[in-house]
Amino acid sequence: MFTSHLYPRIPSSRLAMAAMLTTAPLFAQGFADAVDGGTVTLDKYVVQSVAAPTANAVAGTQELKFQSPNSSVLDVVSQLPGVNLSQGDPFGGDDWSTRIVIRGFDTDQLGYTVDGLPVGQTGYGGGTKPNRFIDPESLSSVVVSQGASDVASPSSQALGGTLAYSTVDPLSNAGGTIKYTTGSYNLSRVYLRGDTGKFAGGQSAYLSFSRASYNRWIGSGSNGQTERLHLDGKWIVPLQSATFTTSLHVDRIDPEINYQGISKADFESNPHWDRLTWNWTGKPMIDQNFAETWTTKRNNIAADTRVDLKFGDSLAVVMHPYFHHQQGRGGWLPPYQIRRFDLSGNPSSESNYTPSGHAGTVFFKDASGADILPVNPATGQAASNPADLSSYTWLTDAQKSGAKALSSRRYSQYRMNRYGDVSSVEWTSGENTLTAGMWNEVQNRDRWRTWHAVIDPSTSWAYDETPYATTFSWDYQTITNQLYVKDQYKLGDLTLTGGLKYYLVHLKARQKLLNADGRFSPEASMDSNSPVLPSIGVQYELTPKDELFASYTRNFKAVPDSVLEIIDTGHDPATAKPEKSSNIDFGYRYTGNQRVGFSATGYYAKYTDKLMYLTTVPSKVYDAVGTGAYVNIGGIKTYGLELASQVRMGGGFTVSGAYSYTHATYTNTVDAITADKRVVDTPEHMLSASLLYSRRGFDAGITGKYVSKRYGTFDNDEYASAYTLADAFVGYTREFSGDGFKSLSFALNVSNVFDKSYLANTSINDLGSPPKHGPSLYLIGPPRTFSFTASLGF
Repeated sequence: MFTSHLYPRIPSSRLAMAAMLTTAPLFAQGFADAVDGGTVTLDKYVVQSVAAPTANAVAGTQELKFQSPNSSVLDVVSQLPGVNLSQGDPFGGDDWSTRIVIRGFDTDQLGYTVDGLPVGQTGYGGGTKPNRFIDPESLSSVVVSQGASDVASPSSQALGGTLAYSTVDPLSNAGGTIKYTTGSYNLSRVYLRGDTGKFAGGQSAYLSFSRASYNRWIGSGSNGQTERLHLDGKWIVPLQSATFTTSLHVDRIDPEINYQGISKADFESNPHWDRLTWNWTGKPMIDQNFAETWTTKRNNIAADTRVDLKFGDSLAVVMHPYFHHQQGRGGWLPPYQIRRFDLSGNPSSESNYTPSGHAGTVFFKDASGADILPVNPATGQAASNPADLSSYTWLTDAQKSGAKALSSRRYSQYRMNRYGDVSSVEWTSGENTLTAGMWNEVQNRDRWRTWHAVIDPSTSWAYDETPYATTFSWDYQTITNQLYVKDQYKLGDLTLTGGLKYYLVHLKARQKLLNADGRFSPEASMDSNSPVLPSIGVQYELTPKDELFASYTRNFKAVPDSVLEIIDTGHDPATAKPEKSSNIDFGYRYTGNQRVGFSATGYYAKYTDKLMYLTTVPSKVYDAVGTGAYVNIGGIKTYGLELASQVRMGGGFTVSGAYSYTHATYTNTVDAITADKRVVDTPEHMLSASLLYSRRGFDAGITGKYVSKRYGTFDNDEYASAYTLADAFVGYTREFSGDGFKSLSFALNVSNVFDKSYLANTSINDLGSPPKHGPSLYLIGPPRTFSFTASLGF
């Protein structure tokens, strides 16, 4: 057991979006392209799976037609087999309420890449999800590998698969796009893009910019607003035997609105309110839930240059250096102020863990500005309710009338810089392709927590910019080195693939604040290396139209750097083990005559040494430190079935569907975990279907998805009920010839068409960790949401 801080509260998107789940395989090279950053090109209105020995599904730009341009690129995978994407925000803008579960593997057990580069750990302050790197208009495709990640995938958390995003290339002809979107909850979004076309020996580039704002869907007036600025750019320089591709992604959100998890009883009482408020009362105990104060600020800047070198037809070299800067903070409004003291009893504005008796909480001050302690100075008896002045029975009426309530603005702050390189060498000889590569990264990050005095809680939440206390300040460094080799050999209709990869991960952390005894905690460090991880796969073409496939892979997740915080409680971080998984996929793909596609996949996965942060204290206990523990809960076992199909019916119509069955259980009885109980927030059944029409400039579609119940407690005594959602869109595009405007288009998108009230997911961030028994907390799913977009191309 490893004791640690609660994580700082800073957020995580849902959205209904349709996908055509089909399985017509692409050329075999497609999977490698997706992994190392190449672009997978998709036919219109076809979601395909890439020819590979592992289960996978591909979604592309056509799926974006089902969602608002203001939505998140995470939504493009929501209809794929095995994927359960749930969010509390109608446009996917709240990372706090976003959760992705694939075959029982959670958000932080999946790998994510953008153009072949890692996005970092998805925990706060160590990286981000792909929605902070890409605007929807910049998306080319997403290859989702359910269960088995490719040996070349640069991720140290891909236990349960990888989501490999690819961005679009610049257009061959110069031009531009102006787009405006409006919709529900005061949505306003402007998008601009300019393409240079080919110039100076075949170079090409584009730059795009978007600005969006909208309100929380819950409440009115001062109910919180998200404001986002985003920039994407790409510049391609082709030479005789080399190609240079430089990309830039800038994302700024200030503020990002959040949603709060609620109990099932609260949901049944009012399914449209998360218990945050939008009217300032001047009473801190009520105003701690004021929606405008539940916000996050996020800045991400990422830049990279990929160099592709060709040496004849047999040898190819890729070098891909990158840099990622991230900075942000998440804020709450505790209805009190904290006090810290050293061992001599002197006030301290900066202190780490404070022993019992050397920390305090103050809810009121007297007329002179002095603290009113919630303890009778004569008897030592504590107030029965320190937030209620009437329980301070030793005060006179005059003292009570002169007392003023206190409040704080508490920020969990973070800053991170990552830089690294992804490189590979590929040699092809006849039917054999041998690849060797490496991924090297250094990540430096800081995390600290500051407390600011609210100037006058009776009128507003304006606060003193200078903090009155800093309660922890950590810096971390993670050095990751991944080495791999893989070989693919084709013997007639049989293709064999094998690979090995190995991780060297070194972690260190330092608490920069003094302990209450005047000493610094020692620097902690550890290695979290993997064993050699094998990957074996086979594909067999029954005919040119169908194939069988099977694979076995071992995956790995390094110990998170936050485990090193346990040094302050005397535990040994070296006893923490990295998580490991074994994945088996087997299945069948059929492509028919380009009008019909079908796939069936069976799988089995088991992983061990699952490290989970368990706490009985919700994240909303603002000053909680050392109240939880890292526990090795053993592992999880999951098996299931995934089916997908698509039929082009002619006349512009396409029908598609998918079904997933997942049986995921815990394997050990440890603390709150009971063996053989179902994994929290993992639906057993999911079913989706889509109908699309595209002809003569008109586009329309409707899609629906059923998600079965999901347990909200480790003991499975409470669950979120099953739900079915439908999304729809209709659009028209008119193209023009000549040198003026090239196109004019309009689109209407509607998510949750039938305005279904439902619980989206178990709110792990609000809970700290799921409880053993109910009640649990859940995020409310967004209601029906409209958006209308007009776009002009020139």
